[in-house]
Amino acid sequence: MASPPDPLLHEHRSRSNRERQIYLPEEERQLPLIARWRRAARDFLSSRRGHYLILLLVSVDVACTFADFLIELHVCELTKNGSYVAAGWGVTQEVLAIIGLVFSCLFMLELMITVFSFGKGYFSSKFHVFDALVIIVAFGVDVALHGIEEELGSLIVVLRLWRVFKIIEELESANEDTLEEYEHEIERLRQENTYLRQRLNASFDNADPMD
Repeated sequence: MASPPDPLLHEHRSRSNRERQIYLPEEERQLPLIARWRRAARDFLSSRRGHYLILLLVSVDVACTFADFLIELHVCELTKNGSYVAAGWGVTQEVLAIIGLVFSCLFMLELMITVFSFGKGYFSSKFHVFDALVIIVAFGVDVALHGIEEELGSLIVVLRLWRVFKIIEELESANEDTLEEYEHEIERLRQENTYLRQRLNASFDNADPMD
């Protein structure tokens, strides 16, 4: 069964078609301020720069999660063997926990802006529904339960590692954008080639037979 079309990709195609039209500044100013904000946010989130920005944030967050996980394993191994655990490891974990909280806030902000921009249509994709639930739950765990990660460490790691699939989704969206640009360029070259062939045939038809 085919999944519903991604509204982000659909918006990118619609925006590509709108770029061929001419919008006067007066028409833009006549739109309400909220409508202009929504259009600007939609254009950015569905653009290649928007996808790459989200991809960068998710990649850094996943890297920090892996780093925290590896440090936790190292500290547990040292504790198990009765070895000395340097205080720097604890400080590093605290810094990574704060970074994780910052990223949770950023992803929550990104979710709110996305819903504001695309409306209910954003949730036509099951991936987006589940991703939104993961963002909300991870944000709640980071904010409400910060400081007792020992009991919920596995849950936090699982929620954050879900963003690996977010990386895949963003890469797919970026590749879709690139493929669409190539298709537009191929179509433009095909039309230009057809036009030049017609001009060439017309010049042959109009040529003097005596020549």
